Formats: sequence, structure tokens, C-alpha cells
Amino acid sequence: MAPLAYASVPTGRTRFRRTFAPYQLLRFDVINVKMPRLIIKSHATPPGESPQDTLF
Repeated sequence: MAPLAYASVPTGRTRFRRTFAPYQLLRFDVINVKMPRLIIKSHATPPGESPQDTLF
């Protein structure tokens, strides 16, 4: 009978990235730079509308 699910074994490179603190700090910083940009873009006025139309 075939197994229902298969979990792949992480490669050496993947295990290194998961445990190497400087790499984790770099990824943390990159994500923290991306988040404010994404939030600012999500709150932007839609094209074709003036900011005064969205006040009330």
C-alpha cells in the first residue's frame, strides 16, 4: 500500500538557513522593510478618485 502523505527531507542548505542566526536576522530585516511599503500601498487612494471623495 502506498503512503498517503510524503514529507520531504530538508537539504543541508535548508537546514543551514533555518539555524544560521545572521541569515535569520537578514530575512527579518527584509520582511520588516517590505511590510510598511505594502501597508502604505494598501491605503492609497484608488486611481481615478480624488482624496476628498474618500473622506466621508
